[in-house]
Amino acid sequence: MNVVILDGKTLGEDIDLSPLERFGSVQVYPTTSVTE
Repeated sequence: MNVVILDGKTLGEDIDLSPLERFGSVQVYPTTSVTE
């Protein structure tokens, strides 16, 4: 399974997303444009 975080920059710099790795491959996109 893939775990995707869109606009991850809004979560801040100090958040640990590693616990999500137990659910699958984690991909974080810092920002997305309106067209995406």
